Amino acid sequence: MELFTIAPADRRFLTRSLRCHAVIWLVIGALFTIGSLVPSQGPYAAAPVNKPANKIEVEVPARIDAHVPVGWRRTADGWEHTSNWLSVDKSIDTWIDEQKSREPAWIQRTLAMIRNTPPLVFAMLQVSMITAVVLITTRRKLTV
Repeated sequence: MELFTIAPADRRFLTRSLRCHAVIWLVIGALFTIGSLVPSQGPYAAAPVNKPANKIEVEVPARIDAHVPVGWRRTADGWEHTSNWLSVDKSIDTWIDEQKSREPAWIQRTLAMIRNTPPLVFAMLQVSMITAVVLITTRRKLTV
């Protein structure tokens, strides 16, 4: 059974193109890594940034109060009056805390790492996966 086929001329072009793109992505990644390093000593050391005196400090509330809706609301089941809804004794903060306590610590760490991953890393991962698929199918064609 053959799931994925590419003409030989197209395969050579795609392989060469993907290799060139892989090299370009590696160079961009290296430049990004080098550019993100901030020297702490020497002639190119970053100068300390002083906070301006006229900066306005904004106080963010520790908790946002959610209000229970009143009246008619459009839901997935159509228009419903809120008096027919079940009463909710918990606040949203309580629900969030309960959900966090149910999740294992390793899931929270993994999701935090994924949230902090730049989109460029996902793009490079996709390009490398396409390269792997093309190379695997090429080698299977050559061995058969």
